Amino acid sequence: MLAHTSVDHPSVPVTPDFVRVDFERALSVLVCTHLYIEHYPDGEVKLASSVIWTAAGGEVGLWCTVYLVFLLTIAAPNMRRTLLSTENGRVICLEAFLKEGADDVEKFGIFAYNSLMWEARIGGEVKEWTFSKWKEWERENPKWFDARIVPDEYIPRENLKIMGNLTGGDEEVRLEA
Repeated sequence: MLAHTSVDHPSVPVTPDFVRVDFERALSVLVCTHLYIEHYPDGEVKLASSVIWTAAGGEVGLWCTVYLVFLLTIAAPNMRRTLLSTENGRVICLEAFLKEGADDVEKFGIFAYNSLMWEARIGGEVKEWTFSKWKEWERENPKWFDARIVPDEYIPRENLKIMGNLTGGDEEVRLEA
């Protein structure tokens, strides 16, 4: 499943950085406790190991509780799926377009994403889809259809000529003769 692997390297699992770094911080408390108990110079004042382990366990437990509360309150319930998952923006973008049964509104959302996230993998499919639907969209003019966000290469050539510089922003629309 795409959600648990890197899009560029499907065999490499993706771990969100915030999970890895925070786990390492909690683990470091336990490692430091062990090192203190095992390697503190003899003859110096040393706290009892039961006191140290109790304090370290309490600190890690408190940290886990605060972190869990933070994760549960930081995002709205409908956004938690992506906050706590290994999905990255590229995976979400690709799945939105490639999802079985996705309608035109969902698929058109591909143009809201940076084209670097999807163009190399599904650019041909997107072009084929927009070319086949363009006349229908112009005829019906649905509320979600905004030709200005569609890159020029995904607009049928004859429509691009008619539209002129509608999608190009400040840049000139370049058409080959």
